[in-house]
Amino acid sequence: SRDYRQIWRAQKLVAPRYSQRHDSCGGDPARGIQVLYGRQNFRRRKGSSGQDSQVGHEELRANQRDAKMLSNEDNELITRVGPSTPMGEVIRRYWIPALLSAEIPEPDCPPVKVKLLGESLVAFRDSSGRVGLLGELCAHRRASLFYGRNEECGLRCVYHGWKYDVDGNVLDTPAEPPDSNLKHKVRQKAYPCKELAGVVFTYMGPSDKMPLFPNYEWFRLPKQNIGVTKFLLECNYLQALEGDCDSAHAPFLHRGNRRGGLLTGRGLTVSYEIREKWFGVKAAAVRPVGSSEKH
Repeated sequence: SRDYRQIWRAQKLVAPRYSQRHDSCGGDPARGIQVLYGRQNFRRRKGSSGQDSQVGHEELRANQRDAKMLSNEDNELITRVGPSTPMGEVIRRYWIPALLSAEIPEPDCPPVKVKLLGESLVAFRDSSGRVGLLGELCAHRRASLFYGRNEECGLRCVYHGWKYDVDGNVLDTPAEPPDSNLKHKVRQKAYPCKELAGVVFTYMGPSDKMPLFPNYEWFRLPKQNIGVTKFLLECNYLQALEGDCDSAHAPFLHRGNRRGGLLTGRGLTVSYEIREKWFGVKAAAVRPVGSSEKH
């Protein structure tokens, strides 16, 4: 279908692009890999020993001159992550962090607003300690559940008293007639949550496509060895990712008031080594240290 083709294109945009330049790859496109990211364009190829070898600086600079930015169409495709967008559908196929456990510290504490992938949500911890993540607007009259009462294993809307559990089931419709079965016909948007290592994770994709929850090594560390934090970046996720991959800015922006820091004494010239892995792409920024060493 067209939707799945768009999702496939979005996935390809965040993966390495295979070079089709036969002159530099001995006629074998699979031997050369071209990675286009922002303003940087790096190519690498297999050496005779089978190990990755970096292309010479002159050739690299020539490739940078020939590099093109993403088209407007591809830029829209990769940066829009709201409901029903191709890139949004890609990210929704994974368990993603939603909030910190400390934001809802105890059962029946006040709910908090959460904005994820363009969706306005409300998180709460019910009387038994379970975490729920619901659509912010009540299914009845669209009042914000952020103002709801978190009580007796459910979040109750302050407008007409509709009450929801962590799975989005309607538990109570007090203004309806006693014989009404309306609550069995309505369900509030709800996303499953898992809480581990001080973080609440959620899965926002199709239930039949839900992956296994990741088993990161730091999940298994003692509580005293784990520190989690949360901060707001007022930009698109791709800009933040680009900043993480950009090591050249670190000696200037992060050097501190005393002009010190880890990177300032290790050279300002930086090159990048990029390798494909089973999980995606691994990138390293390399700086010269002295005459023979690298950092």
